[in-house]
Amino acid sequence: MPRTRSASNKQVKRPLTEEEEAEQDVEKLKEMYNLSDSDEDASPYVERRHMRCRQKGTTIRSKERELIHCIVDACDQEAKQKCLICPLRQATRRAALYTRVSERTIKRIREEAKLGIEWSEEDYGRPKRLRMSHEFACNLSFLFQEEENFLGRYALAKEAGFVAVESGFPLGFSVEQVVRAKEEAEVDQVLINVYTGDTSKGELGFAAIPGKEEDFKKSIETTINYAKALKCKKIHVMAGKVDNPTQENHTAYENNLRYAVEKFASEDIIGLIEPINPITVPGYYLNSYERAIEVITKINSPNLRLLLDVFHLQQIQGRITNSIEKLRPYIGHVQVAQVPHRGEPDTKGEIDYAYVFRLLEEQDYKDYIGLEYKPKTTTETGLKWIQRLGFMF
Repeated sequence: MPRTRSASNKQVKRPLTEEEEAEQDVEKLKEMYNLSDSDEDASPYVERRHMRCRQKGTTIRSKERELIHCIVDACDQEAKQKCLICPLRQATRRAALYTRVSERTIKRIREEAKLGIEWSEEDYGRPKRLRMSHEFACNLSFLFQEEENFLGRYALAKEAGFVAVESGFPLGFSVEQVVRAKEEAEVDQVLINVYTGDTSKGELGFAAIPGKEEDFKKSIETTINYAKALKCKKIHVMAGKVDNPTQENHTAYENNLRYAVEKFASEDIIGLIEPINPITVPGYYLNSYERAIEVITKINSPNLRLLLDVFHLQQIQGRITNSIEKLRPYIGHVQVAQVPHRGEPDTKGEIDYAYVFRLLEEQDYKDYIGLEYKPKTTTETGLKWIQRLGFMF
C-alpha cells in the first residue's frame, strides 16, 4: 500500500490581534506604574479591562482620568522610542484599546493635559471642571457683527452667555437708547471708549492734539454722562493720531489727561490709556509702553491705569512674560486677540493664550478680560475656544 503522509503536528501560530497585544502589555503598564488589581486608583480600569467598551456617556472620574492619562503618556513615549509594533500615529488607538475608552476620549484627555486643565471630585464623586479665575467681557464693537444694529448686540451677548460687555463709544445712539438695550439684556458694561470725534475723518480722540483742548473736554464730559448712566467704571481715553509727535504733543497729552483724571476721580471712574501698535493703526500717538508708564507715573493717580491689549503688546515689544510681569502694577484692564490676524485666542498665530491666561492668573489679575478680536467665521462658532481652554462665561 502506498504510504500516506501523516498530518504534521506542528501548529501554525496565528498573528495576535491588536486587542490581544494590548492585553499582553497590560501587565507591563501596571508594573511601570506600580499598579495592581487591588489598587484603589487602578480598580475602575482593571474592572473594565474585560469589557468590550465603556458605555457611551459614562462619566470618567478624576482618578480614573489620571490613570488613563498615564497610559496615554506611556503609549506616546513607547511609540516615540519605537518599542511598539504600532507606529506613533497609532498610539492613540493603542491607548484606547488598553483603557477601553474611545479614541476621541483619548484625544480629548491628551489635549486637556497639554492645556493644563485639571479635574476635581465633588458632589458624590462627580467631576467638576476647574477653571482659572478669569472672566470675559464681550466687546460689542468687534463681536456679533452679524447684527448691524449696535444696540442689538447687547441681547446677542446675553444669549451667548456673557454677563459683561465693553465697547467703543456708541456713535449715533442716545444715552437712553444704549441704557435701555443694556438693561433689557441684563448685562454689565465694564468699559467704554471715549467719544473719539469723526472716525470717517480718521479722528481717534483728541488727548495729544494741541488746539483741540475744548473738543477733548467735551468728549470727556459726554463719555462720563454715558458711563454714569450705564454704571460703567472704566473709560478708555484715546490719544489721537499724530504724524510726527513733538514736545507740544507730549505737553498737550499730559495736561489733557490731568483734566480727565480729575473728572474721573469725582465720579469714581478709572481712566485707561492703551498703547496701540503702529502696524494696525499707523500714526497713533501712544504706541509705546515706556511712554504710557511715564505718563501714568507723572500724573500719579489711582484713577489712571494701563489698558493692556496683548494683541498690541506682542507687536510693539513682544517678550510677553517679562512685559506683563513689569507692567502688572499699572494694569487696569486687559484685552486679547491673536496675532497677526486679530482672530480668536485659539486660532493659529504667534501667541499661546493658554500660557498667557495662566500667567495673568499667576500675576493675580482678577478683573475682566475684554474680547476685542475679529471672529474667523461667526461669533457664536468662535466662542467655543472659551470652553476648550478650560473657562466658562
